[in-house]
Amino acid sequence: MKNLRSLLVVGILALAVAAMALYPKLSNTLIGMPTNGATPSGEIRVDQSKLYNEPAQVQVRMKNVNFPDGTELGLYVDGQYFGNLRVVSKQVSQTLYVFLMTGRGARVYVYAPDGSIVAYQTSTWKV
Repeated sequence: MKNLRSLLVVGILALAVAAMALYPKLSNTLIGMPTNGATPSGEIRVDQSKLYNEPAQVQVRMKNVNFPDGTELGLYVDGQYFGNLRVVSKQVSQTLYVFLMTGRGARVYVYAPDGSIVAYQTSTWKV
């Protein structure tokens, strides 16, 4: 019985690790909520291949972001704050450097200053 319980625990942990597996490079599509007559869209790319010697690079590119220039949008991955994204000419094109990791099961949200969702990921991360 003790061996069976140990085997069950190991199996559950293996499934959890696979679901949240960390890969050196990930990408995903972002789609937005219609805001002020435009629907934002874009992509996010994460390169965490050099963690922990160097921070992960998180590149976010979005278009049709209908907010005034200089508006700061918050990037959150699995509830962790990764940084602010600045709107310039109805676009976001920014690279953040963070000592945080993300896995294939992570959820991405971009929030407006008022807390509303501007964009989110559309599917499982691509490796």
